[in-house]
Amino acid sequence: MRPRTLLRITLTLALLLGGFAACGKDEAPKKDKSAKSKKDKDDDDDGEEKVDPALVKKAEELEKSIKNGRLPREATDDKGNAPAVVYLAKSATEPETRAAGFYGMYSMFASNEKDEKRTMVDDAYRETVLEALDTKTEGKVLAAALKASMRLLGQKPPDDKTVAAVIDLYEKHEKPEGRLEALEVLRNAQAKGDDVKKTYLDAMKAKEAFIVSRALSDAPSSPKEGMMYWDRAMELLKHEDPGVRGRAAQLIGHLSARDPKKGEEAGKALVPLLEDENNFTKSAAADGLAWAKYMPAVHKIMPLLDNDEENRYDIRGFERLSGGQSRLHHDGSAWSVVRDAALYALKRMSSKTGERFDYKVSGKTKKADLDKAVADAKTWYGKVKGEIPTT
Repeated sequence: MRPRTLLRITLTLALLLGGFAACGKDEAPKKDKSAKSKKDKDDDDDGEEKVDPALVKKAEELEKSIKNGRLPREATDDKGNAPAVVYLAKSATEPETRAAGFYGMYSMFASNEKDEKRTMVDDAYRETVLEALDTKTEGKVLAAALKASMRLLGQKPPDDKTVAAVIDLYEKHEKPEGRLEALEVLRNAQAKGDDVKKTYLDAMKAKEAFIVSRALSDAPSSPKEGMMYWDRAMELLKHEDPGVRGRAAQLIGHLSARDPKKGEEAGKALVPLLEDENNFTKSAAADGLAWAKYMPAVHKIMPLLDNDEENRYDIRGFERLSGGQSRLHHDGSAWSVVRDAALYALKRMSSKTGERFDYKVSGKTKKADLDKAVADAKTWYGKVKGEIPTT
């Protein structure tokens, strides 16, 4: 047999044997090389979505301008920078840069169409914020994203997805300061639905005084919307923290403002707080009693006119998401002294008497004006004391 014929036979046998060996096995799928899909192209680019190079360049320029964690005013005043600022907040790798992007978004965008100086919030804004409102987001970035969410909450009606995301953050964030900052931005919701109202009630049951106090301060306080808080606020009058006691007193006063029966119940509960050891609590109780129009309290408020001590109070010992120590401030009145709180309460309660009491205080002559107001209040009280009930 010729060598060439033998080679042909050998090759034929090899092909046949190879075919038998492959029999029953799945053949590897062949890749269509005729045209690459968008996914294939994206995979070739390491999965990165195609972005306008001009947008990337503008974002890089803006990043270089960041100082102290913020974009400069000239950058945020230019509406043409809006897309690049959103891109920074969405895509930057450094937390400080992303945070600066979110703060820039808050400055540049508006929720009201009448604000012609700013760009209206859009889908890109919303999606970027919602993506960052997550318990896993780095603290500085989350704090800035919460700030930016205020534009979405400020819409009429508020953006439902943003409301839900913020509430979810309050419920699930592992750090108390995370829950506090979520709670704080909820007050920007133009309309507070049942989900928001319930969140405030839940917050009033928190173990952290700063969360409870914030909830008392921000919860809807009109009788129509806020009566669901009445029982809890009554319980909180005995809370160990004076800021909580005082804000509970103020909320109770607001809730009873249009209901004489509730006003009497509020009054009897708040009068003892006029002798609280803390000056903010005393002042807040006077404010609550004025809202309740509980007239027997006038006799108990009068001694506070001689108290010129400061009525500010801070809850301390917690941090912000962005880092650093923080505080929750409480101020008992416009001029931050007890006698000023008493004067303002008497001014409002005087509408129920035969003679109105009023006073004015200027910052330049504060002490002299308060001294005169106290003297005038005592004169007023001497005239109307007989007509004010004692019980």
